[in-house]
Amino acid sequence: MEPTVEKNQPSYISNPLKLAFEASKRFFSTNKGWAILLLILGFFSGVSQFGRLEKSAPASYSSSSLTQTDTTSLIAMIIFVGVFVLIFLTIMTVTAIFVQGILTHIALESEKGKKATLPEAFNATYKRFWRLLGSQLLALIKIAGWSLLFIIPGIIAALRYALLGYIIMDEPAENKGIKDSHDRAKAIVKSRLLEVLGISIVGGLPVVGGLFDLTGKAAQYRQLAVYHDKNIEKPKMHWLNLVAPILVLLVALSMIALFALLYNR
Repeated sequence: MEPTVEKNQPSYISNPLKLAFEASKRFFSTNKGWAILLLILGFFSGVSQFGRLEKSAPASYSSSSLTQTDTTSLIAMIIFVGVFVLIFLTIMTVTAIFVQGILTHIALESEKGKKATLPEAFNATYKRFWRLLGSQLLALIKIAGWSLLFIIPGIIAALRYALLGYIIMDEPAENKGIKDSHDRAKAIVKSRLLEVLGISIVGGLPVVGGLFDLTGKAAQYRQLAVYHDKNIEKPKMHWLNLVAPILVLLVALSMIALFALLYNR
């Protein structure tokens, strides 16, 4: 039985490439300026990553000793650097949450067929900032904890909370429960973790990856939420999502083999 979907809500798409492409088209039709900006950023990011592949000449270091450094000055320097790093990380965290919240809001509005403005997106993020911060920090702790057991549980935990920001930005600003957000994130992706992995891998494509990841996950969240809330059985999973973990495994094995080869040289 097909669900009764909302206006402008597309049919369930399990193919990660098609889902990301269709969502990106909707994003272009409603928020073209933001879409172009994401493509430009993706292009420069790709150029930057390509440049890092080039080997740089090793730097020469002098053999000067620190034995003559005054102990008090050294302690003061360490404290100064520590405080600076803490302030820097705080600013970066706040900035990252606001930027991601703003982009998430715009992507969700695009899925509803609406154009979003920067002040509106900023205000929506501002109202949900502490919930976003608390939820993301708790998710990082959980992911790190599961990763200590083994890499696979860590990946599963990361996929469970991949749509967490979309949930928070889609719900009313009055909602404050961090645990509720985590419970809903796990519930709507239950039995569909491979689809989340599929859209995440599509998000790794050069240039268009950032746009595909943002819009694809917005579309994925919307369709998963509709089927979950209406308690309707989801369609059969597309075969591309089954190929995704195989590709990840092959890449991981290739990297391990490369490191082993370099280590033994």
